[in-house]
Amino acid sequence: MHPTPGWFSERIGQLLSGAILRQFLVYTLVGAVATVVDWSVFYLMHDVASQHYRLSVTVSFILGSATNYTMNRWLTFQDKNRAYALQISVFTAVSLLSLLISIGIMTFMVELVLLQPMLARVLTTGTMLVANFTMHRSVTFNNVIYRRIREDQRKA
Repeated sequence: MHPTPGWFSERIGQLLSGAILRQFLVYTLVGAVATVVDWSVFYLMHDVASQHYRLSVTVSFILGSATNYTMNRWLTFQDKNRAYALQISVFTAVSLLSLLISIGIMTFMVELVLLQPMLARVLTTGTMLVANFTMHRSVTFNNVIYRRIREDQRKA
């Protein structure tokens, strides 16, 4: 399916509408809490325990993601979906994709641009904010998808 010519401007308009804007603001606040977890673990592992920045970003990302999933499920998207295993699998897939992109961005910033790893972590987090919101809203917490899957399972 190819986007229509006005697709991008329509999506921006939808983002700025009331309900989606509210979700994005709550998502950003939840993300701030998850980011504190992520960056704190990264700092402790990299700067205090002298672990490599790739290991540090991986562990900190996992703990931040767990915080992010739990808080977004209940606060941002007020999700009542009972397909926990499937939803966590989807969240994990989206998060792993985000982790790979984050590691790529950080590697570029640290190895080629020669930024300090913590500054690269901050910039990477900001870069991924809108992409992650869009993916989680469209896929992870989209109950229409899970409803269709349940219907298909009942038919089978």
